[in-house]
Amino acid sequence: MILISLAPESPWWLIRRGRREEALRSIKRLGAKTEEQAQQSLAMIERTVEIEQEQMGGSPPASSGVAPYKAFQLNLITTSLQLAANTGSWFLTSRSRRRTVYL
Repeated sequence: MILISLAPESPWWLIRRGRREEALRSIKRLGAKTEEQAQQSLAMIERTVEIEQEQMGGSPPASSGVAPYKAFQLNLITTSLQLAANTGSWFLTSRSRRRTVYL
C-alpha cells in the first residue's frame, strides 16, 4: 500500500483529464532519459488519445438511430448470440476433426 501511494500517476490518465504538465512530469519520473524523449512520449500519448476520441465505440452501424434502451437490448441479444455460437463451436470443432489443427 505504501509503494502504491508513492507511484506516479499514469500519464495516459492525466492526458485524458487534460493535465498535460503533470503527465510530462510523470513520464520523466517513469524513466524518460532526456527531455526530448519525454516530449516524444507525451506527443505519442496525446495523439493516441486524440485518435481514440475520434473513433466510435461499440457497434455503431447496428445501433444507429436507435433509442438508447433499444441499443442496449440489441447489445444484449448480440452478446447472447455470440456466447451461443462460441459454445456450439466447441462441439462442432471436435466433430469436424480439425480440433488438433486449431489447438
